[in-house]
Amino acid sequence: MINNVAGGMNQMQLKRLDFQVRVRQSRQKNLGYGIAKSKLYENADSSFWSVCVFLLAALSFFWFNYIGQVLISDIMVILALPVTIVWGRHVGVSWSRESKWVLGLGLIWLLSQMLTDWVRRSPFDDYAREWAKITLTLVYFIVLYIICYKNRKRLTIAALGIACGDILGYILEPNVFASGYPWKFGVALGVTILAVLLACSLAKCWRSFLWFQVGIMITIGLINLYFGYRSMGGVCLVSAILLSSRKKMFNAWMRILVIGIAIGVIYFLYMHFVNMGYFGRAEKVEYDAQASGKYGVLLGGRSAVLAAIQAITASPVIGHGSWAHNYKYVLSMNATLSALGYQKQGGNIQSALIPAHSYLLGAWVHAGIMGAIFWAYVLVCVMRALGRPITISEPLRPLVYFVAVYLIWNIFFSPYGANTRLLAVFSMVLILSCLPSESKERSSPRAFLHRYNFI
Repeated sequence: MINNVAGGMNQMQLKRLDFQVRVRQSRQKNLGYGIAKSKLYENADSSFWSVCVFLLAALSFFWFNYIGQVLISDIMVILALPVTIVWGRHVGVSWSRESKWVLGLGLIWLLSQMLTDWVRRSPFDDYAREWAKITLTLVYFIVLYIICYKNRKRLTIAALGIACGDILGYILEPNVFASGYPWKFGVALGVTILAVLLACSLAKCWRSFLWFQVGIMITIGLINLYFGYRSMGGVCLVSAILLSSRKKMFNAWMRILVIGIAIGVIYFLYMHFVNMGYFGRAEKVEYDAQASGKYGVLLGGRSAVLAAIQAITASPVIGHGSWAHNYKYVLSMNATLSALGYQKQGGNIQSALIPAHSYLLGAWVHAGIMGAIFWAYVLVCVMRALGRPITISEPLRPLVYFVAVYLIWNIFFSPYGANTRLLAVFSMVLILSCLPSESKERSSPRAFLHRYNFI
């Protein structure tokens, strides 16, 4: 009797172990760029988790104030954390080396922020918001990684949810800037993601889908430029250039060079068309104000970098604390802009908040060097992903390029806040899904490329 029970328990354990092994093996059967196609994994509670990830992204537009800005998605992801962890252990989710580094550096970033706030004696409201921001970043990463890592279906649904949330946010909860700039601060991100997903869907419709995809990316890029969203337009046009490259046309360094040249060409073309008045009078007035100084729109459009660099130079290791305030850096930035001949100045004199307008520089100013290292590592992962060739048959190829280029721009030139947290973490998960996860693949690059039909 006892032997039968023990034998039954052993059989149950063996079946569960066999299930976990088959899940891991199926998730490692990468196609194209390395995004797994696993029927076994996708069928495990697929509908439930697909609905969850869509609602998590789509409801991000609704928020309320409690010390800081709290999103409905923030509450949902906290409640979902223990459930997803248990489910992930059950189905055998494997954590890649890069994902462990992201979590480890994220925890160090949080500890560094706590130490900085203790040294700087930051007010409770300020450090509560900053600690919550970093903690929620890690929570979002854990949940989205477990649900979406190397899963094309859920990655697509998450992107669709982000697009719907952005559009619904403009309709139901428009921000203060949406009335004056309904495209840039309204529906631009949502419409652009929908266009990118449309380009992804063409991979299964036509054999000559590549140039249709490129055409869609160029069209949505020009639309963004016309309505004054220069950064989004440039991201779409750079993505279109990368999308048009064949898998054997460029190596890793050549792709990086192509990105740099493309940015320069797009900038000069944009400058020419704005001066000709093709983008309207309002865009020309804003451009003239930002380009009035010595270094043109490159500095006038992101003048906050001056204050951030001065603050980092003054305290590069410890940082200035959560939501750091100091009149000195704001006044110094405006004085420098005036000396360089710029008509438009930046910063908020009343609050004296040290402006950064950058994921990387903002984390460096607030938390010190460890905050910068976290975003620097994310940037390295993005560059590795862009440096690898993508087979044209990969359905999510347009989304990968768009998300990678957009994340690079945001790391250098966009503030990291509640409304960008979900998109940033989703971008990390998508980028990590594109990187090889097996140690043998990393030790033998040529074998990996040959295995997945890159060469």
